[in-house]
Amino acid sequence: MSTAAYDTLDERDRAGTPRDGHARTNVGSVERAISVTAGGALAVYGLRRRDLGGLALAAVGGALLQRGVTGRCPVYGALGLSTA
Repeated sequence: MSTAAYDTLDERDRAGTPRDGHARTNVGSVERAISVTAGGALAVYGLRRRDLGGLALAAVGGALLQRGVTGRCPVYGALGLSTA
């Protein structure tokens, strides 16, 4: 698809960010709540393990928390998906 046609369709760049520079919510409310709950639990569990594997789990949990709190998922944006 050409850039001109892409801009005409929904005025977003290839990462899914609107041309005005403000990212829009692309994660639905139920999915956000699940992300916050699971991300928080995973982060706490990972930090309590106190090892390298636990640190990795905490990082994944933190990413899920960020996704749930902001309502934006960069993977969804890159794929042009939205559940919002």
